[in-house]
Amino acid sequence: MENQQDWLELTNKIFNQDQVKAEAIFVHGWDDLKDDMIKLVALHYEDSGAKMIVLNGHDEYEVGLKGFEYWKEQLENKFSIPQDVIHSIGEADHTYAEAKGFMQFAKENNIDSAIIISTPQHIIRAFLTNLATFKKNQVNTKLYPKTLNNCNWMEEIEIKALASPPEVTTRLGRLSAEFARILNYRQLANSGDANYAMASFKEGLDYLKQLNV
Repeated sequence: MENQQDWLELTNKIFNQDQVKAEAIFVHGWDDLKDDMIKLVALHYEDSGAKMIVLNGHDEYEVGLKGFEYWKEQLENKFSIPQDVIHSIGEADHTYAEAKGFMQFAKENNIDSAIIISTPQHIIRAFLTNLATFKKNQVNTKLYPKTLNNCNWMEEIEIKALASPPEVTTRLGRLSAEFARILNYRQLANSGDANYAMASFKEGLDYLKQLNV
């Protein structure tokens, strides 16, 4: 049973962290707020000392929309990120596939620490999925979740996910749905379904406290 206080504390901690140092930055692929997110990645690259920016390799992060090549071009040309800094995990259709792809990349490249970046409405589930995936595979990379501190939560957005039906909602509405997904996916993972991995809110909170963030 999840404790509501853990939800609130984890959310507050993720949205109010100080800057950290890390060897790599991994970005979950969303179209929403992409230009703001690309700028955020560039800022964390400059501030964190990261040597690698790792992206989902899909040409489309949502159906019919921009993906890897757009992000790569913007990071290189608009923010002067060196070409050899930007890497791909290959194509990943959903959050867990992205987490597994980055886990394997981190393992192969002996990455000690990484910033995990996603949109505000998705960052909590993205972080808990990565945390569970890395722990399950005994990869000890330190994971620091980051997102935009400010966005219009009531703005209506259309989500054209690669692995699920299209959805029209607000960012706040999607955040609420993400909490439900976390609970559902954790239950499925705990039942032995290998298609899911999900840490609890308490596990996420305790993990970040252990990292002193």
